[in-house]
Amino acid sequence: MTFTTCISAQDFGLASETMIPGFQASQLSCAAPAQVVRVDPCHVFDESFLQDLVLWWTWPDTRIPLYIAGPTGCGKTTSVLQFLARVHVPVISLTCSRRFVKDDLVGRWGAHEGGFAWIDGPATIAWKTGAVLLINEFSLAPPEVWVGANDIFEGQPITIEKTGLSIPRHVNTRVIVTDNCRCGTLPESAYSSRNQQDASTCDRFWHMAADWPKPEVEAHIVLYRCERIAQGALSSETLAELARCAARLAQASRTNPALEADFVSEDVPAALSTRVVIRLCEILTQLLAGSCIPEQSLSRAVRLAIGSALNDRACLTLLEMAAFHFAPLLETLHSSTAANRRRRNVRPKIG
Repeated sequence: MTFTTCISAQDFGLASETMIPGFQASQLSCAAPAQVVRVDPCHVFDESFLQDLVLWWTWPDTRIPLYIAGPTGCGKTTSVLQFLARVHVPVISLTCSRRFVKDDLVGRWGAHEGGFAWIDGPATIAWKTGAVLLINEFSLAPPEVWVGANDIFEGQPITIEKTGLSIPRHVNTRVIVTDNCRCGTLPESAYSSRNQQDASTCDRFWHMAADWPKPEVEAHIVLYRCERIAQGALSSETLAELARCAARLAQASRTNPALEADFVSEDVPAALSTRVVIRLCEILTQLLAGSCIPEQSLSRAVRLAIGSALNDRACLTLLEMAAFHFAPLLETLHSSTAANRRRRNVRPKIG
């Protein structure tokens, strides 16, 4: 790649003097449907994940694509987009479906400005412009589609059979895939609509396994998000406790809560993703900032974030888990309310 500058690792939230190769923001060129991603200052990178991503990013052979697999909502795509935002690279993002075909990558003939013209697909645009091609939900597409796209995963010129043109790969073009399933394994039951991919496809990638954030990292992520929602209406101590409680609830849901003596149930809610945990805590923060009753706020936030999508017994289990793991926060809020009432009831002495 023809890097033009280096970005400090501190811009990625790391306390390091390391410099990460990238591009000058002023040199960005973006052709539709490519986008320039905005930096989210609240995003928290997993250090190990970022180190592996940087190793791939700076690898001399830039033709090799990257496959990132991990559970839904753990931050795979978001972390990739925030990395690209910080190295100032435009990205073309597409999401696969069960009816996905190679034309969805390369392009097709279609109506255009009152006529009939060839319309480049995202891969062709990336090959022409140097944007990063990001393919989400990779295993939703039939495996034969990707076998037919092996030339793309090898960084070869894209040959458009319907026009006879051959498009060489721009030196800065990279390919990243994200998925909930590992490339060469049978899909888990939670992702039953996915397809096991051909070995010849998996063989062409670097592979990274993403996972849920560590508890302290997840608490940090939640704290950042909730501080924006609270806008000073809740104390820093209260928000910190909320974040710690959220991380504990998330971790408990990802073990098997049915094995915990406190929460034996036939209907166990699925593991809470980081996405759901953030949503739950943002709703809870908004309600608490509006002086709503803490217990009612927690129950309402759980239901709005995910609980109402579950069956009644699973929702009840999740509500019980939330009440257990958020108990320190509720106790803190009640203690603070009682202290405020005592202060209001103290009458000044008349000398």
